[in-house]
Amino acid sequence: MKEDAVKAEKAGVILGLEGRLPPSVTGRFVDRVGSPAVKVYFDCVHAHQEGADISKEIALLGDSICEFHAKDYGDILSGRGRSTIGRCGTEWMPSVIGLDSGGAVGEVTGDKPLGFEETHRRNLQYLRRVFPLNS
Repeated sequence: MKEDAVKAEKAGVILGLEGRLPPSVTGRFVDRVGSPAVKVYFDCVHAHQEGADISKEIALLGDSICEFHAKDYGDILSGRGRSTIGRCGTEWMPSVIGLDSGGAVGEVTGDKPLGFEETHRRNLQYLRRVFPLNS
């Protein structure tokens, strides 16, 4: 990973690691690599499914988080499944404020019940309500 981190630094990119090791282990790994190009891609669904204290995990990982993986599970249409997106945007947002993250990335996998474009359009509208852009 250290070799890849050097390459990423030279290319000006961030390697966002997604996984479900405990945040203390993930944080130590990122610290050991010791590169600003290696950060954590935090997936709220994985943490939620495991019953983790997400605010605590976000606080523990802090500035090592580069982005949040915003998605629901149980229904492809955001806001209709077991919502972690809404909780990321409201309940957990105080833990996120002040972090230098790149933002949130939505994910839609599997069948698109309203067709490709309409499914993505509806999910984007939901994300914009949950995470309003500052003007």
